[in-house]
Amino acid sequence: MLLGSSSENSDLTELRHDKLLRHVGILGNTGSGKTVMAKIILEECALAGIPSIILDLQGDLARMALPTINDPEADSKKQKDWMKKTDVRIWTPLDDSGLPICVNPFKLPSSDLNDDESIKAWDLLAIGLSESLGYPSTKNSHLNVKAFINRLLITLADKNSLPQNFGDLASSIGEEDPVDYDDLIKSSLLKKLQRNANALNSGIQSRLYTYGTPLKIPMMIETRKKGKTPVNILYLNTLPDEAVKMNFIQQFCRELYDWMLQNPSNNDAPQVMFFLDEAGPYIPPDPKMPNSKSIIRQLLKEGRKYGVGCMLASQSPGDLDYRTFGQANTLFLGRFTAQQDRKKIKQILSGMEADRSLADNLPSLEPGQFLLLTSESEGRKVTAMNARRLLTSHGPPIPSKELGPLTSVEQRLWADSMTTRGSDNSIKISNKIRDSAIRKSPKVNKKEYQDPPVLNGFTHLADNTDPLHVLRSVTNLITAATLVLCTVKLGGLERNGAISELTFIITSLISLAMMVGLIVEYLLKENNELIREIRSKIGPFQYIILFWIWLLWGLNRMNYFDLTEWSFMIRISQTLLTTFFGLEVYHRIKLGKIEINESSLLNRVKSTLKEIPTILTGAEIDEIRLTSTQIHNQLRTSMEFITVGLLAALVMNIINLDSELITSLSISIISLDVALLFSNKVASHKKSKRVD
Repeated sequence: MLLGSSSENSDLTELRHDKLLRHVGILGNTGSGKTVMAKIILEECALAGIPSIILDLQGDLARMALPTINDPEADSKKQKDWMKKTDVRIWTPLDDSGLPICVNPFKLPSSDLNDDESIKAWDLLAIGLSESLGYPSTKNSHLNVKAFINRLLITLADKNSLPQNFGDLASSIGEEDPVDYDDLIKSSLLKKLQRNANALNSGIQSRLYTYGTPLKIPMMIETRKKGKTPVNILYLNTLPDEAVKMNFIQQFCRELYDWMLQNPSNNDAPQVMFFLDEAGPYIPPDPKMPNSKSIIRQLLKEGRKYGVGCMLASQSPGDLDYRTFGQANTLFLGRFTAQQDRKKIKQILSGMEADRSLADNLPSLEPGQFLLLTSESEGRKVTAMNARRLLTSHGPPIPSKELGPLTSVEQRLWADSMTTRGSDNSIKISNKIRDSAIRKSPKVNKKEYQDPPVLNGFTHLADNTDPLHVLRSVTNLITAATLVLCTVKLGGLERNGAISELTFIITSLISLAMMVGLIVEYLLKENNELIREIRSKIGPFQYIILFWIWLLWGLNRMNYFDLTEWSFMIRISQTLLTTFFGLEVYHRIKLGKIEINESSLLNRVKSTLKEIPTILTGAEIDEIRLTSTQIHNQLRTSMEFITVGLLAALVMNIINLDSELITSLSISIISLDVALLFSNKVASHKKSKRVD
């Protein structure tokens, strides 16, 4: 392949076709000629009969479809050959300005793969669907969602009921028993996945998977007209945002990977050349791990033996994972002036076992000049070169509305003929594949399964059979009533000018917020998932209420305002709130001392509160219930003794209620004792009804 000429003499700079199988990297600042260099390689591939697939993110690579212009500096014979020997196809997802194309995220791995290859292919299928459902690798829950999708699909494959679209997937998720997957994800997350799958079955998302010709690698490398090499340009400017582009690229790369596993090649030249410009967002440095990164890494790692050549380009070396990019064995380095960029290039050179000092020569390069690094038997070869003149047009991006004339009627008819999908979605699953997704831990007993078992922000169960949960409900109701009564009283004081407007406003807002929260919780009591989300958002509000009740009590004691008629309610709320939060701290301490499977039960509980998909087992739920009941009973027993002691002291006239301190203390003791007794009775009643 003729790429240009030496910068030092008149020698031609050429590259053997077999070098493409060890992949190509092109780096250069804007204006260095980076994209021109990539186009030159693609032109040479087409003239040599090597099909190419180009991911055009900006719309400038689509200019390769424009008729060639007589350029006195270009090779006129090659320009004529280009027009005669190439079939440039512009594919436009979501749009018919070019050839409309869609991806099929439900395409099954080939039955021709061996077990190890098939396990990997199923995993890639699950990764792609997880990404589509809104759980990329950047989310903590990605691995669990991917494992769930993998197990679900293999389970459905055994039943010959695999989904063919996201509507089918939503139905399949809804029909599954959450207990069968409780070792991976919460049942509430299953509901989210079902909703997300339904959303993908309509609107623009559905169009991405259904509108146009299904993307297939054999179609892209097929010769439409004898003697014409396919040059496929996937014009991604028609996609609405970066997330959709990422999804499309990941699905395309999976399609390419699946195809290459089925089509190994022993030839020196590639079967197909794949080019991704501005690769930074898709192979970023660690710890960033978009799903495109792992599949591109696999293509680079394994492509050689399957006849797939990859070419990646970027103007920002700092945006690249240098280990992944370093797998490109042939490297073109263009002009870089920033020291930080050259430092990153030195890392890439180190990964290629090349001379790091080459990066110091880059600021002096002119546009179109490159340092070409290739591997030879004697080691790394470095050539200073000038890129040849392009055969095709180069310039600004082409808007999608101008693509129509570049797509012929014959191309559209041919693409339409490729739209037929196979309706058979059955596949034979080997034991090894089945074992790769099988559940490794015992199921939780269905009767013990809770959703959600732990209340957000607290370690007791969100269950009326738990006395601490009932105590919390009693505390909230009494506190809400106290705040409303105080708000009414403070409103009168504010109108009379006895207090500042700010005190009344704050109390009103806190009262209103608490009342709204209680009403919403009651109205939505059947929607566990929504209730949990609401509680997780208002968890810190509990501490604000506790602080404000104590503040009202203190200001009343200092005669800042007169709340005498409701001072007993303030005292009761203060006692119950303070006691409840004290119990919560004690409960956490006790759970921290309990270890199950070499992990403290408190850490397991915390993982459920942080939206890490962790399912508490029946044994763990029993431990929470047991410690909760023990703490409640211990306090209730203590309060019974204290109450009896108080009554005895009053009867024996050791103390009397004339003292404000004794009165206040008596209110606290009696109210707490009554609340504990009530919560125990309610929890026992609920438990007996559940058993019945």
